[in-house]
Amino acid sequence: MIFDILPPKLKIQMVKIWNKMNEKDRSAFVDQVSLVIVLMGQNKKTYKLISNVLSKMLSDGSQNLSDFGIYMNDTKMSKEGKKAIEFIDDYRFKHDLPSIPHKPIPFK
Repeated sequence: MIFDILPPKLKIQMVKIWNKMNEKDRSAFVDQVSLVIVLMGQNKKTYKLISNVLSKMLSDGSQNLSDFGIYMNDTKMSKEGKKAIEFIDDYRFKHDLPSIPHKPIPFK
């Protein structure tokens, strides 16, 4: 499973964010991760990629797991991964998801 390879600190952070999300955003997150698994395969390489995207997303300050697809675009991909990104981009557009992450804007 994907969550078996995530560090405990990241799991805790994800649960806190999940609990604050609305149902639409929860579904969007699950759908995007599912698309990656379906298109790239249910294997350690895919799970590691998903884990890396989640780590990058949360370390960047994202406050919504539905931002997953935005951060997939910033990750180097195999041919299958690039295909997954195309599907996720289409999904995000179809479901009117934002193209910028949900994170606080730092004021200086």
